[in-house]
Amino acid sequence: MPEFNDPNKTLAENATFSSTANVEPTPALQTNSTDVQEQPKNKTFNRILIIILIIVLLAVGILAIAVVKTMFDIVKPSKIKSQNSCSTSLYMGITSSLYEMKENGYKLDGYYIISSDDKKNYNLPDNFNKEDFFNRLSNYFQDYKKYDWFAVIENGEVTYVANSPSWKSDMIGIMPIYYEETDYPNYYRFEGISHDYLHFYDSHTIISDDEKISITKLYDDAKNKIEQKAKSSN
Repeated sequence: MPEFNDPNKTLAENATFSSTANVEPTPALQTNSTDVQEQPKNKTFNRILIIILIIVLLAVGILAIAVVKTMFDIVKPSKIKSQNSCSTSLYMGITSSLYEMKENGYKLDGYYIISSDDKKNYNLPDNFNKEDFFNRLSNYFQDYKKYDWFAVIENGEVTYVANSPSWKSDMIGIMPIYYEETDYPNYYRFEGISHDYLHFYDSHTIISDDEKISITKLYDDAKNKIEQKAKSSN
């Protein structure tokens, strides 16, 4: 269409009219139907990815727990053996200390318990000199102060020793050892044991695998049995 110049208008007005007349209308922005369809797919993919990540994290967590448990199962027997070794040293040291005390005129008859915790000493003979005893014990086993322990004494002879890093720990060593390779220590036996510290008993353990054990529990049981023995001997 030829441009029309109005002779009654200025050049600038004619130019504006010409440019406006030649401009074609801009088409309306159309929505891409493909983009609309891909949005649900992206959400589904993200959900699947999150689920996969959760599964992976759970698997890693379970594996980590299994590894830690395996390491604990490997380490625990060695710690139990160490505590058993400590109990053996205590047993020997206490035996030697009591022997020396008897040689020096102490009468150590009766059924009683001596412990690292003074509050847990039970039924000690009237003439039992604790200071003298511990001084003698330090000559045989200097590390006796590092542990919590108790020893059952029957008429001047050691019949049972249990020790642990603490009264609440399940890392417990005993002497005598009824089962040399056990993670579950035996209680003090009411019927008594041999006084030979090298003797190992083939006796069934009365502590089950799922029983929570501590040296405190062993002490309470031993104290009850010693109390019965002391009453029956009078």
